[in-house]
Amino acid sequence: MNKGSSQGEMASKYNQWVEDNTKRGGAIVTQGGMHFKVHADVFAPNITELLMEMTPSFYPENGRLLEIGSGCGLLAIHAVKCGGVKSAMATDIVAACKANIEENARDHGVADKVEAVISDVFSDVSDENKFDAIFWNYPFIPDHSGREYDELGDIERGIRDPGQQHLKTYCSQARKHLKPGGKLYVSYSQTMGDWPAFSAIMKETEWNPTLFADFSAKGPQVQLWCLEDQLPALLGAQDGAKTTPGHSIG
Repeated sequence: MNKGSSQGEMASKYNQWVEDNTKRGGAIVTQGGMHFKVHADVFAPNITELLMEMTPSFYPENGRLLEIGSGCGLLAIHAVKCGGVKSAMATDIVAACKANIEENARDHGVADKVEAVISDVFSDVSDENKFDAIFWNYPFIPDHSGREYDELGDIERGIRDPGQQHLKTYCSQARKHLKPGGKLYVSYSQTMGDWPAFSAIMKETEWNPTLFADFSAKGPQVQLWCLEDQLPALLGAQDGAKTTPGHSIG
């Protein structure tokens, strides 16, 4: 959604978007000057090129990246092909995504560096898998229909997460998959998403969201957040150590 859209306009726009994209079948999209196939039932990326073009990038140079909700694999593939990332795991809950990611990885010559996994957030990412950075282009568009997540179609899961339960899982379980010093990122919108619910999840799971990039000037009212771990600070405070908590944006 762009600046100036009302909540009603946003709901109507995205309901229509879901309907149109559910009918579209396969497609080819161009983002950041790269072409990607998008299979039927797979979310078609639209603003990912803003993340691809970021300077500085959040990609871990010569490191390992985990992308949650990868869809057709676009960002993970770009990270290893153009972003200096050594290897990436690209996951999605939608079953059609695995073959789509693998095909695009082959097309771009990085099949040996990108692993595709069907996973409900971290459900099929083993505890032994550790990453230098974990990222989710989170589906923050609100759903006011009262539906449960399993009532959403595969395409709609690319933009909505009723109750933000998957975001809570992401924040609750990410620590065990991060290497020491690893970074956790999530895209979200202060104006389009349910910011009070987002802030409550951050507080409950003990992460401090700090602004890494704001794309509002380019149209989409979306921000990229780096989640700073508050557990070390809390533990230090309990032990009597001096701590300097990060700046919270509420």
